Amino acid sequence: MSHLDNVLVNVLGANDANTEPKMEEMEQDEFHMKNYIPQRFHPYYQKYIFIAVGITVVMVSTALIVVLFSNSNTFLFDYVVLSIVLFIVYEFCLDNETGSNGTLTNIHSKLFFLINNTKILKFDPKTKNSSLIYESVKPVVSFDMFADQRLYWIEMIDNTSAQLKTLINNTFRNLVVVNIRTGNYTLLMSELNRPHEIVIDSEDAYMFILQSSSSVSNSAFAESFFMTQSFDTRHKVVQILRARMDGTEVSTLVSNIQATSLTLDPKRKRLYWINDYVKIESSDYEGRNRQSFFSDVVTITDLAILDGKLYWFWPGYNHPANLLSCKIGSNDSCEECTIYSMTILGDPMYMKGHLFNQGMSAKNPCEIDNGGCQHLCLLNSRNKRNCACQMGWQINPDKRSCRELHDFVLYTQDGFVRVNSIDGSTKDLIWPTPYKNVTITEKGEIDFDYDLMNDHFYWSDDYGIYKMKLKAYRGQATILTVNTSEILLQNIAYDWYTGNMYFVQRSKTLSRDTSSFRSLMIFNVNLGENHQKTLLTYQPDSYHNHNAFVSAIVLHPAKHSMFFASVHNKKRFIRHVDMAGTRVHEIFENFPYYGVRYHIIAIDYITDRVYWIWKGDWATVIKHAKFDGTDIKVISFDGINDAKTIYVHQQWLYVSNLTSIWRVHKEREGDVKRIAPQIDDDKKRIAGVRVISESVQFRDKENACAKDNGGCAQFCLTTANRVYCDCQDNLKAHGFQCS
Repeated sequence: MSHLDNVLVNVLGANDANTEPKMEEMEQDEFHMKNYIPQRFHPYYQKYIFIAVGITVVMVSTALIVVLFSNSNTFLFDYVVLSIVLFIVYEFCLDNETGSNGTLTNIHSKLFFLINNTKILKFDPKTKNSSLIYESVKPVVSFDMFADQRLYWIEMIDNTSAQLKTLINNTFRNLVVVNIRTGNYTLLMSELNRPHEIVIDSEDAYMFILQSSSSVSNSAFAESFFMTQSFDTRHKVVQILRARMDGTEVSTLVSNIQATSLTLDPKRKRLYWINDYVKIESSDYEGRNRQSFFSDVVTITDLAILDGKLYWFWPGYNHPANLLSCKIGSNDSCEECTIYSMTILGDPMYMKGHLFNQGMSAKNPCEIDNGGCQHLCLLNSRNKRNCACQMGWQINPDKRSCRELHDFVLYTQDGFVRVNSIDGSTKDLIWPTPYKNVTITEKGEIDFDYDLMNDHFYWSDDYGIYKMKLKAYRGQATILTVNTSEILLQNIAYDWYTGNMYFVQRSKTLSRDTSSFRSLMIFNVNLGENHQKTLLTYQPDSYHNHNAFVSAIVLHPAKHSMFFASVHNKKRFIRHVDMAGTRVHEIFENFPYYGVRYHIIAIDYITDRVYWIWKGDWATVIKHAKFDGTDIKVISFDGINDAKTIYVHQQWLYVSNLTSIWRVHKEREGDVKRIAPQIDDDKKRIAGVRVISESVQFRDKENACAKDNGGCAQFCLTTANRVYCDCQDNLKAHGFQCS
């Protein structure tokens, strides 16, 4: 099921209006306040408040002038007249519905409003006529107009609480781009924090995103929003991000503001936002040259720029709302203000301005033949484009055509499974998939692996092993559990030849007697958890009860080899065994103390060498050697602190700590690139990194276990010299069968 199945993207001609009433003739509808707007006093009374404030200012000013400067009646009369004239000019600016130059010369200029989440209206500022374009029985999420004079909008398919929570959890951190002609879509950004506004400048290929910089999690936000229907963002600090329209070059422009709406002027190359609910501020596209554009004493909501004017709303709060506008002056000042009294009851919740006859002054590289791109053509800079692929596909070396996804970087972040391209240039090749744990209190992080042929993602927490599909998500399933009062799980590794899952379990209570243990075990994922076999068991020695352990398992099924970290008598070893757990060799000594918890070992499947993190605190040092422990070499590099996991693919090392992933060339010193996360200040926790490749997870037909489990009823195991069948702990093998 597609993750976009919960929404509908609809289209309607811009002139296909159902009715053509005047604004004052619109049907009265039930009022629903915009969630993030604080309730202050009603705009219904604001004219009288302004009059009272004005009279007070005149009287106080006049009195002070008389006391301080003169006793002359003529002097007093002159100041009274001047004060009254100034006040009338200001009141005229508020009351005049056309302004001195308030009419729009472009008859194709229109404003579009979303009313009460269900009605989309078109409004002509010149005639003050409105048109009800569309009325939905389902909540409308967002809409926009395009140059083809057609309206596109998104609405919820199912507005039940559970469906809405699912949609918000998936989309409130993601930015998706859809080709409206072909239906191809891809995920541009997925590390956002509750974004609630996006504006674009197509000529310069920039998009700007208004999002929260709060530490509140996405799931907590969704729960609050849908349980209360009024998630309060008052006093929530937000930020404005800038990125290219292909999702690259992400940076933070403005921080530490309490903004609720964002728009831009593509001609002047300036951004405008509402700050603290009563002020409109602006900056250039670099976040510099910030200015105060307009300030009020009542709530301001929703911004739109149309034909050189900035429009905003005074909300109605059960009374008619007012639409205001200012001509944007040469020095970014508010000039020739105009007010439109709207008799429709209810608050416009979203506003867009559109010039239908406005074309791009810059060349559009995507205009002809989709820019030469097979799936998606995305603007990258002025007159330039990048091609992108439908989710589940990846770009070919020609940077135009697409192929199915067979090679990618796999990692987990903040409860989601993420898939990026090998070089890190493309994020989220499939939809970020959430996973759930019972608990990871003991082990700290999940351990995970992936079966490319069957699209199965496996992971373990303290008490269970689970699986789910990533490309065709259908929920998760538990495939193994342990006695939570006695046993804990640590580390998993999947053998893609046989379907055998290798895992470590240990006694929950550690002691120096024989009741405390750590065991290396296997079960076959196709047979189920009832068939388990113990390969190796380690018990504590007399020195310290934490000394014996098995962790960081890595497999090379084609070479019948397995490596894992082990500690005994205060010495830390990397051990090499065959797939049956026999022929144990202690070949490498020393690795970081945290090797018990993290995936510090990796295999180079091309050169048949094993890599391990030897030092990972202030500077990262990695060692590698042949499988027999000879020819040890050292790689060291700065810029990566507290390295915790490693993986090797072709000429590259993939190294991660708890917040970032780097791609490091094995031989070229200094060739280091951070490939995750996408946003610099993103500190969501990363559990580890793997590279999944069809060139690695192939099934050699000469391997006896690769076909039909070697004919074995339970386990097909290989060593350097033979292949044999084996059985669970309480049974013995008799040929291919168990009894």
